[in-house]
Amino acid sequence: LMIRRPPRSTLFPYTTLFRSVRSEGKVLIGEEIPETETFGYRITHHKMGLTPNMTTKSVQFTDRFTLEKSAEPTSPLVFTRLLADYKITAFTDLNGKNIPYWRTASLLIFPAPKAEKSELKLVYSGSVNHDGSDYILENEMTLNSYWYPVISRLPSTLRLTATAPKGYTALTHGEIVENKTNPDGTTTLTFENKIPICYFTFDMGKYHITHIKKDGIDLYAYLMGNHTADKVQGYLETASRCLQWFGKHFAPYPYTRYTLVETLGRFGGALEGYSFATFQRGALGATVHEISHTWWGGIVPCTYLYAMWNESFANYSDDLFERQQQKPTPPSEDQLLAMRKQFAKSYSTLPVASPGNTENGASNAVGYGKGSQVMRVLEEEIGQEAILKVCQGLIQNHKPGSAAEWADVEASVNRVTGKDYRWFFEQWLERVGVPQLRFADVKTEKKEGKIVVSGAILQTGKPYQITVPLLLYFTNTTQQEKVAVQGERTEFRFEVKAEPKQLRLDPNGTHLLGAPDTATEDPCVFRFAGGKRQEI
Repeated sequence: LMIRRPPRSTLFPYTTLFRSVRSEGKVLIGEEIPETETFGYRITHHKMGLTPNMTTKSVQFTDRFTLEKSAEPTSPLVFTRLLADYKITAFTDLNGKNIPYWRTASLLIFPAPKAEKSELKLVYSGSVNHDGSDYILENEMTLNSYWYPVISRLPSTLRLTATAPKGYTALTHGEIVENKTNPDGTTTLTFENKIPICYFTFDMGKYHITHIKKDGIDLYAYLMGNHTADKVQGYLETASRCLQWFGKHFAPYPYTRYTLVETLGRFGGALEGYSFATFQRGALGATVHEISHTWWGGIVPCTYLYAMWNESFANYSDDLFERQQQKPTPPSEDQLLAMRKQFAKSYSTLPVASPGNTENGASNAVGYGKGSQVMRVLEEEIGQEAILKVCQGLIQNHKPGSAAEWADVEASVNRVTGKDYRWFFEQWLERVGVPQLRFADVKTEKKEGKIVVSGAILQTGKPYQITVPLLLYFTNTTQQEKVAVQGERTEFRFEVKAEPKQLRLDPNGTHLLGAPDTATEDPCVFRFAGGKRQEI
């Protein structure tokens, strides 16, 4: 094995492993060993102690973690990742016997125990200050990268005991199982999270705390900035509504409390914590998205090493919830054209099935954007009732302790529908770009006292199979039909009661159609001779 230390990433500073290759008496760098490589080991549980020192801006950790052989080991060494910021002061088994280890950048390497399952004790400490992730400031701190030993980001359970200085409140995943105030004014809290998850976050600060209880769930706002009482109440009401809706339509909410945490540090956007979420200043509008991660990333974990399917689900869940609260306004023709140009441009470089890097713009575009819109296309294809069953089935058939991928979503769709939807996932997840459709040879004719509209829909590029709504606009009314588009050319023919003024494909913009960047008119709109530009 060879090790290379790349420039530090702001969120996950880590070292890259490569296989060594001998050639002509020299040792050269061979192929990269991906982070998905476990060498046959995984960590299944962390029992942690955490004591921050706000004066020195440092943290002391104790982690008694459970290491298991998950497969036939392929190495006598265990490779874990732990931030290079932390200095190890002790590494032992539970009998106090020292374990030899090698520490290089953010790798912690040690000989594999002989037992199938072992508990090891790691004591370490350090100071962190990373843009967008770990930092300790005067009145708050947050930890959310590799601040504990990690193997391939595989899900694990957590029990964490933290001692917060006087005036500070600590928070991490799960339920509070112990809570005591010490004689010196410090507070010791123990949290237990029995749901195996891929990422741990710890927050602590001098928060302004607001609490309400609705429908049996304790809701908290831990805020650092200034907010009016009405705004805070609005944040908590939104949290309550979506927790209840997701709990009813996906699976019951698995915790007794949920907390919205605000940070004023150099934090990147918002971050889910399943029983809480952390928001930078001004980001509390993402509450519904982050809460939906309780199900998509929490109950059903995602490693982000292959794809970010859970971000697609979170964006889609946010949209689905909002549509239940208020009927959306259809986009104007100009808005539709702008959307379609953006789709064609933003989704032209990466397929949805591949990106897992949330720090990359192209990955984010398809992971958050296109993926969620593909879920909406799927809803239009199989119906909302069926897609809710798909979500429920994804949870019910998930094996705790494992991480899910898009293949699990596809399997759930097949179970619910009783059909093979490989064609759907191939075209939407494994290809780059979006379908681009346009009208051709459209005409009206009168036959036997009836008016018939006919024409064709052409596809540019590799054809998609997609059923698209077609709206016919008349002087005082509209008529909607559906066209099953397949191949490069699809014919359509409809009987109507009057001469139409305009035809529009996908009038609500739900089917992820694209348009050329040079288009001045929407190719999915056709106006008959004399027909004026009109909104529907």
